[in-house]
Amino acid sequence: MLKTTNNRAWHALSVDEVLLALTSSAAGLSDDEAAARLETYGPNELPAEPPASKFLLFLKQFKSALVWVLFVAAVISLLAGHPLDAAAIGIIVLANALIGYAQERKAEAALSKLKAMVVPSVTVKRGDHAVRIESSSLVPGDIVLIAQGDRISADLRLINARDLTIDEAALTGESLPASKKLEAVSERAAIGDRSSMAFMGTLAVSGEGVGVVTATGRATAFGQIAQSLSVIKREKTPLERRVDRLGGGLAVAAIACAGLIFFIGVRQGLEPLEMFLVAVAMAVSSIPEGLPAVLAVVLAIGVQRMARRNAITRRLPAVETLGTVDVICTDKTGTLTENQMTVRKAFTLTHEIEVTGEGWAPEGEFLIQGKKASPAEHPSFLHLLRAAALCNRAAVERRDERWIASGDPTEAALVVMAGKGGYEKNDLLRTEKTVDEIPFTSERKYRAILHEYVAPGDKPTREIMIVGAFEPILAMTDFVAEQGAAHAMTPEMRARLEAETGKMADGALRVLAIAYKRVDVSHVELHEKDLHGLTMLGLVGMIDPPRKDVREAILECRRAGIRVIMNTGDHRDTAVAIAREVGILDRDEDLAGKVFIDAEVAPVSDEALRGILARAAVFARVSPQTKLRVVKALQDLGHTVAMTGDGINDAPSLKRADIGVAMGITGTDVTKEVAEMVLADDNFVSIVAAVEEGRIVYRNVKQTVSYLVMTNVGEVVTILAALVLALPIPLLPAQILWLNLVTDGFTGVALAAERRHGDELANPPRRKNERMLSRSVFILTALAAALMAAGTLLMFRWADGRDGETYARTVAFLAMTFFQLWNVFSLRSATESVFTLGFRSNRWVPAGVAVSIALAALIIYVPALQRVFGLSAVGWREWGMAILVSSSVLWCVEGWKLLIRRGMIPKRWL
Repeated sequence: MLKTTNNRAWHALSVDEVLLALTSSAAGLSDDEAAARLETYGPNELPAEPPASKFLLFLKQFKSALVWVLFVAAVISLLAGHPLDAAAIGIIVLANALIGYAQERKAEAALSKLKAMVVPSVTVKRGDHAVRIESSSLVPGDIVLIAQGDRISADLRLINARDLTIDEAALTGESLPASKKLEAVSERAAIGDRSSMAFMGTLAVSGEGVGVVTATGRATAFGQIAQSLSVIKREKTPLERRVDRLGGGLAVAAIACAGLIFFIGVRQGLEPLEMFLVAVAMAVSSIPEGLPAVLAVVLAIGVQRMARRNAITRRLPAVETLGTVDVICTDKTGTLTENQMTVRKAFTLTHEIEVTGEGWAPEGEFLIQGKKASPAEHPSFLHLLRAAALCNRAAVERRDERWIASGDPTEAALVVMAGKGGYEKNDLLRTEKTVDEIPFTSERKYRAILHEYVAPGDKPTREIMIVGAFEPILAMTDFVAEQGAAHAMTPEMRARLEAETGKMADGALRVLAIAYKRVDVSHVELHEKDLHGLTMLGLVGMIDPPRKDVREAILECRRAGIRVIMNTGDHRDTAVAIAREVGILDRDEDLAGKVFIDAEVAPVSDEALRGILARAAVFARVSPQTKLRVVKALQDLGHTVAMTGDGINDAPSLKRADIGVAMGITGTDVTKEVAEMVLADDNFVSIVAAVEEGRIVYRNVKQTVSYLVMTNVGEVVTILAALVLALPIPLLPAQILWLNLVTDGFTGVALAAERRHGDELANPPRRKNERMLSRSVFILTALAAALMAAGTLLMFRWADGRDGETYARTVAFLAMTFFQLWNVFSLRSATESVFTLGFRSNRWVPAGVAVSIALAALIIYVPALQRVFGLSAVGWREWGMAILVSSSVLWCVEGWKLLIRRGMIPKRWL
């Protein structure tokens, strides 16, 4: 009985040694032995955190310090005999929790739709018979059959392989499929160089093979990375830390306010017990009770806007964190690039040909010296296109308005190029046939076919076609095609071909040569000894091209003060070429200190790595460990880091980053689980759009908090001033609670809906430790609070004596209401004038103001509500006076912003 499969270098053992160590054979395990091993090793499943229950997700919404301050305020209100106040605060806290819960549940639902389907079953040999079993039932020693298109279900040591290539991007980050072979490799080989292995979660893109299971579940390479995530703790977002600080500050301010009110009242000879109740009530009222719910609405609106721009946010506070990001560490393949190999150039002895079009769609043109060219006018090029269509196993097809490729992406690019020239592989194969084939291997570096077709005149013709790396094919070539005729290869022709190959390679193009040879129709088999005396048709150069608009998005990042660093598993030259094309590197920039490979970075100390990161822009052939170290080092330097990734090898660094961004289409389930945000379209442009929305969210959070704090301070100063001046209290606790919950609530939500002003990416990111309330806001709050207190007390004194205190309090209540409503117009922006923005550019603000006025009128004129809030009916004159006096706060705030725009207020105060 097999005891353990862990910590074995299976890639370094021969096939026989592996089968012996696993107590298995090519015939597979018996059913009884497989059942016994399943009992020992457990199901073939990755470790996964159980999904949080709906109840726990709901309770998570109450973690904020501000929410706990409101809880305490509600309890105090209840004990002080104000059940209405306690109920109102409780409703606000519950509403905040429900909004957060609903948004996070909605994000999880959207995420579940994006998750790739897990392999439900796999073909294995049991007792020398091929059977389908659930992938979770695989055990070490099972013999697994691999076909093109199969997702590998466990870690396998290959025991048979024919033309097998596997896409390992999810594990290694390598964009090109890895060719597999049976020979053992060095025990120290990196995971991407273990050509004798197939790993869980990777995809067979061509060929077929057989492998013996060496590890399942958490013992696989994927499983070990997944387990490492448990030791990486998620930090609180900057917004969560700011709100906690704000909550603590408000609690201290409320206690200080209560103490001051009690002290002043007692000094003026008022009854201590009465003043204690008044002080407690005013302390509770001084807290902006609507703040948690309004903040939840701000974030929820940000989530919805991001979703419309293809960014699904899993946690509400993470929305705002995007606004603080100053470094984006991005993968290359599929994020900056299309993840679709595309032929960009072709070369025949007589012409350099530019190929247009992107992706798998066989749509594009051929340009010679910038002018459109028809392949039919260039016989050698036409022959090259035909060979490209036939000498491969890939296919492209249109599904649901999209072109999909199957098979090796390099070969798919050749099929697409041929399609642009009018050669459709399936159409050709209806009347022609491939007689024999020499499959591609990493040792040969080419594929060759023996093909039969009917030439003009109905004469059957057989031809060897070969596609592969330039050097081995050049060595077999004696002739060169020129205008449809074969000419003997001269040193000059060879030099031209070599120069063009070098030119394409310098541009990071992957270069393939295409050649042919006519043979007799009696030729029925193809052998390597037949591959001589070939005629070179030409060269093709291909690349995984940058996505549309990525260069502009990276330039936008630069203007916004955001640094973009490429982390890729791809080769250095390819990484540099793409980095230059998209703008991460300037086209003629010296690469010294800018580009590093993993071997240069892995051995250095953390301190040395921080020094490297002062200038580094590209990390190539990078390992998961180095990605994680890069993120940590950037955070140690004080940066807020967004990290993108799709493979499970990216999961640790995604979890460690301030914002982990997973790919929704190509991303593995593990990366989507640990990420804060998932891109529905896998596009870097969507990250930049999300950063812009994050800055809008932060601006709206900051302006909303400033508005709510400013109005609450105005209320508290009004009460304190009345006590100091020995005036009756102008506003009752119930009235202040109404102002905080209803008046501020509707207008606060309206501020939350403020849209982009167009300058969000024109400024550098804010500091990670920046306070929610700036010095400018503190000064402006003092000025506005003084105006509110003076205006409200002036209106109170003007009305006092006319018709009793209830009438005077109603006038004071109206004045304070309109002070707050005027203020909401000005606080839509910290610097821009409302007259520039326009009063109707955010239609929710006038709507919120109108609703607040209507509800204020309701409690003033409805008798039953008058008694609850201590108000009475007033005339139009009182309304007019309140509107006129309170408009002073608008001019005060607008005047302050004018000083800011003229540079008379230091920028560090903002």
